[in-house]
Amino acid sequence: MTLKSHSCRKVQHLTPTPTTTSSLTHTLLFLKKLDASDWTVEETQRWMCVIGFERYFHLAEQHEITGAILGELDDEDIMEMGIVKLGHRKALLKKIHALFNEAENVKQDAFRPRRSSFDIVMGKSSIPHPHHSTPNTRRDT
Repeated sequence: MTLKSHSCRKVQHLTPTPTTTSSLTHTLLFLKKLDASDWTVEETQRWMCVIGFERYFHLAEQHEITGAILGELDDEDIMEMGIVKLGHRKALLKKIHALFNEAENVKQDAFRPRRSSFDIVMGKSSIPHPHHSTPNTRRDT
């Protein structure tokens, strides 16, 4: 048994695995339901396994990398952790940025105003367009 397969199996028990999907797919779906900034060290380790960085699995535990810390890592931090290959550092940073950008887009989309079905059918816009000003209404008192 190789170190990397043993390491990733170590955290797979933390996610219940159904028999209908692969364990990695299920783990990824499980992690997507969580806010990455709230991840524990174990959830960060699971994510590293899913994205193909099993060889650095142990570094998340060794350096206590939670989701909040993961989102703040830069190239210097990753090098200090022991990932010296430039290609690996760049690839990991891309994955981290994608993870947190996706999470931010989901949050923004959740709070974006929506047009009602009625307004859509009637051709009305209940959401003011940001580039159109509303006409000034003057009240004489």
